[in-house]
Amino acid sequence: MHIFEYSGITESIPIDIAENIAKIESLRAMDRIREDVYYKELKVARESCRHSSAVSSCSMEWLDTGKDSPIIEGYLNAMDGLESGSIPIDLSESGLISLHSTLMNGTTRKESRYRLRDSDPDRHDIHVNAIRAVPAQNIRNCVEQMSASYIMARDVGVQPILLAPSMVLDLLNIRPFPEGNWRISRLLLSRCLIDGGYSGLEASSLERRMELSSEDYYDAVAESSSGWNGNESDPYPFIRFVTDMILECYEEVSARYPLDLGRKVKKGERIARIIEWSDRPLSKTEICMLLPDISRRTADVVLSQLMEDGRIQKLGSYKDARYAPIEL
Repeated sequence: MHIFEYSGITESIPIDIAENIAKIESLRAMDRIREDVYYKELKVARESCRHSSAVSSCSMEWLDTGKDSPIIEGYLNAMDGLESGSIPIDLSESGLISLHSTLMNGTTRKESRYRLRDSDPDRHDIHVNAIRAVPAQNIRNCVEQMSASYIMARDVGVQPILLAPSMVLDLLNIRPFPEGNWRISRLLLSRCLIDGGYSGLEASSLERRMELSSEDYYDAVAESSSGWNGNESDPYPFIRFVTDMILECYEEVSARYPLDLGRKVKKGERIARIIEWSDRPLSKTEICMLLPDISRRTADVVLSQLMEDGRIQKLGSYKDARYAPIEL
């Protein structure tokens, strides 16, 4: 049976993961200042990010993400429950079942409870073969041990960036519910990190990053799950993936809400920087999605001025137009 022990995760961190964490911490050090000077802008960004997270997480399982989708509503309600504390993040049986019930509300006739069969199929789990879930009779015991170990490691100060992915990896290998396990794991991962001080993830969606790298995501889970039941698994491939995604989120936040000696940067310069930061040309719609506090009218004016100043170039025309920096 798998042994749940998280305190040792800090003992032999691979160099590349440690370097990633150091980069993230240097960017995260500006969170408080950024939140003060971009208060109104980040308030708009957080609401946009919540919806993006819900859509991305559900899209990864090919679920309905259309307008007024009950699946998206359930995801958003579950996010609210975790954020408000009405659903505790203690990984207790009651907490997990409450989270599952909120997440699945209105989208299934099944009662929220642990699965009763070893081979209980999840009709949305297209990656079920990536892991070998524990027998149904062991779920309750495994969850209790996972919860106790998680709380102990959290209380002694194990970094959330190491602890949260380790915990959700274990949750996926337990697979406590007949369906919804992947979504619950992503919900908990984001919330545990945000509660652990990674507030930048409220403005740049971790779930969205995972969707863009979904093949790498599932591969990392599979690699770190190999040998899990016999305590021979290596959690670092998944931790490496998560730190890569967090770093990308923080780099995006730094580009979208830049600071100049601790002061806010004007909208025109923010648009210029987001175009320079992107690894591909951006459409006007994409620019406004990245900077939801900036209207299309403002974007039109700024883009025209940036082209006139020779800072950016327009590729294509009309609906296909994209904007890219001019290489000097």
